[in-house]
Amino acid sequence: MVLAVEEAPKRVRLELDSEPRGAEVRHAGGDEVLGVTPFSMELARSSEPIELEVKKDGFLSGAQIVTPDRNVAVTVTLKEIEKARPQVKKRPRRDRKSSQGADQPSGPIDPSEQKNPFETK
Repeated sequence: MVLAVEEAPKRVRLELDSEPRGAEVRHAGGDEVLGVTPFSMELARSSEPIELEVKKDGFLSGAQIVTPDRNVAVTVTLKEIEKARPQVKKRPRRDRKSSQGADQPSGPIDPSEQKNPFETK
């Protein structure tokens, strides 16, 4: 009796997605863009891990290490870069005397010194 041994495929499929989609995929440290998520490619079967970098404007880069020893599907979630809040310049506080006007008293008002506009002489 002869048993047939199934040979493992020589190539495997890598499917890489990102949240949000539309990120560029590169070999880590490389400049060449391999594709844009959702992304898939065929690789030679190997037990050597490879590191991929996922980049999108406005988000921190993500890295994913995969070992192409079988078909692989992964999703990388990218974290949004916090937008800088605008600096609000504080205005110097105005002196109370200058904001009240020249004809206004600057201290406590003594009721006996106030003129009554309804008083007739």
